[in-house]
Amino acid sequence: MPSKKDTVKRIVIFTVLAYLPVYIMGAVFLKGKGTEMEITSATAGLLLMFFPTIANILTRVTTKEGFRNTYLGTGKKGSGKYYILPSAAIILAGLAGGLLVGTFAQKDWSFSECVMSDGRIFTYGITSGIISGIGIFASGFGEEFGWRAYLTPKLEELMSTPKAVIVTGIIWSFWHAPLIVRGYNFGVEDIFFPYSSLLAMTVFCIAVAAILTWLTKKTGSVYPAAVLHAVLDGINSIIIGMIRYKDIQGEEIFENRYTDFITSCTFMLPTVIMGAVFFVLLFQKKKLKFNDFFMIM
Repeated sequence: MPSKKDTVKRIVIFTVLAYLPVYIMGAVFLKGKGTEMEITSATAGLLLMFFPTIANILTRVTTKEGFRNTYLGTGKKGSGKYYILPSAAIILAGLAGGLLVGTFAQKDWSFSECVMSDGRIFTYGITSGIISGIGIFASGFGEEFGWRAYLTPKLEELMSTPKAVIVTGIIWSFWHAPLIVRGYNFGVEDIFFPYSSLLAMTVFCIAVAAILTWLTKKTGSVYPAAVLHAVLDGINSIIIGMIRYKDIQGEEIFENRYTDFITSCTFMLPTVIMGAVFFVLLFQKKKLKFNDFFMIM
């Protein structure tokens, strides 16, 4: 068992290594704000989500920790269901968030005029979202092998799991700060921007971290979390398109009732509620059962 001093040293080194390239990239390759924001280098954009994995590897090497407890196995016996059902729940949460956006955050929204009313396009949209999630599995792994397979377990050596989830969520959230302060996800229109956006991102990251940590601890593998992360990234962009557009590549026909900040928070609400349930599960002293998962359904 490493000393607390060694653990703190490794956490600091990992965090610096994960943050530094992202903040440098933010200064060099990000241009514009809000809907005009763009990453001027495709290579830099692709590398973004791999920095936590690189930080994990470099920290293990530089501190001579070695590669024990990497969470690279496929999981404990019976872990197969955890690759599928949580992702299905995330898809449902995304659909619920999309419906909330349409109902409460967009002007003159009509279910009959959005993609979700067309069964063929609806099926295409969901399928494309899943395929997209699978396609970006590598980048999902790039983050999860850092946050869930390294940072959270290290924090658990110093504090309880729920506290480790909160700290990981905060670190994870501010890792996104170069994007958030340029309007990514939440826009730039809110009166308290960028502080409101950073706060909202922190709440969202803590909620998602609870789900991903629960999966990692339950299975002993990083892969279910990587799959869920990829599906989350892939499906949400598709759902937003399905809510806003008449067809997949058509003209946008609905206008936001409020700012992008309110719209994004509305969309994220079901996922945050789902994360809160998993956060409560992490407090339980008893061994977590598979049936506990259905508390969120």
